[in-house]
Amino acid sequence: MTNSPTDAQLTAARNFLHALEADDPRNAVVVSEGIDDSFQHTLSSIAAMVNMRDPRAASQELQKAQSAFLKATTPAATVVVGDITELPFSAMVVPATQTLIGPTSPSISDLAARIHQRAGFGLRLECARLLKESHEHIEVGSAYVTSGFLLPTPWIIHIVTPQLNLAARGESIELLRQCFQNIFATAAGRDWKELTIPSQLTGPLGFPAGMEAQILSEELAAARKTGFSAHVVIVCDSETAAGAYRRTFAPVTD
Repeated sequence: MTNSPTDAQLTAARNFLHALEADDPRNAVVVSEGIDDSFQHTLSSIAAMVNMRDPRAASQELQKAQSAFLKATTPAATVVVGDITELPFSAMVVPATQTLIGPTSPSISDLAARIHQRAGFGLRLECARLLKESHEHIEVGSAYVTSGFLLPTPWIIHIVTPQLNLAARGESIELLRQCFQNIFATAAGRDWKELTIPSQLTGPLGFPAGMEAQILSEELAAARKTGFSAHVVIVCDSETAAGAYRRTFAPVTD
């Protein structure tokens, strides 16, 4: 499954083509073919002209068009398969219960337990302190930041995740949206270059992977407009789990 280009991506690509033509009139034929053909051919035409361009300074107009094109067509997130506890990125997201201090729900116990085990006793003590400061009342959707302690990741965002309640499906979806909104709002105020998020944040008994991936995609796009700039890395524990996320965050094509 592939993603069709959006109007914004088409516009950015065509503007870049025209800027390349203005930069070198010899590109006129290639530009004409790139605009009239498929979007994949447009991308190929752009790549060819950029790679064949003489090594000389680019005008401000060309640089601006290139930046807009790259911003519009670069995938919003990277999807990888691996162990999130072994990745040395700036920060990671950890699913949590309303106690914070340890996994009690079967739906998230495996991942949360591994993270707490790898981080060491310091993480549990810090979570206990946060729970006490919150008067032991933590709402679903709440986000808390702690050190990564013994993990290779220096920072952790603990997010209290909901479960999919089929009897109140709309409310469950809104709670998950709130989780992602709070994750990105929390990260936006920090100097983090990357943010790792586990696939199926709500666990194997939570939301279907495709639904969760779509909600994540929508909230990430909204967060980009309000100051969130860290690169998102979605970490999956298997190729099967990665499938839904790769389809959602696939590069644009025809």
